[in-house]
Amino acid sequence: MTDKNDVGSRIKLTREKLNLIQKDFAAELEISPPSLSEIETGRNRPGIELLVKLAERFNVNLYYILLGIGEMFANPVMDYFLQAKDYAVNVEDVRKFLEIFSKSKEMQYYILGEFHIKMMKDGNLIIENIGKKKNL
Repeated sequence: MTDKNDVGSRIKLTREKLNLIQKDFAAELEISPPSLSEIETGRNRPGIELLVKLAERFNVNLYYILLGIGEMFANPVMDYFLQAKDYAVNVEDVRKFLEIFSKSKEMQYYILGEFHIKMMKDGNLIIENIGKKKNL
């Protein structure tokens, strides 16, 4: 079995898993049923547009279709988890930076300045809230 047939057979398996006949699957992918048949049998290779439609419309994992790696369908929760995991590598550095930055004189002056502006705009409201907290 050649690589072409593997891709085509995985597309066919995906269609079957979705319980779609060739006519309906082809319509969703905006290709003709004979074109889909040629792809599924390995006589023709899918183009990038078709692969994008597979991924967008049916949540198909393109690693599975092209390489036979992973699950047939993409798992958006796992995708977000992996993205968050990549981001989380730097979270501790970001926390340290924010802690140091918040203790800097420039930041303290900025916070005091913002508080002053807020106090000038909503002074009575802030004083009322401070009074309520003291009475608790």
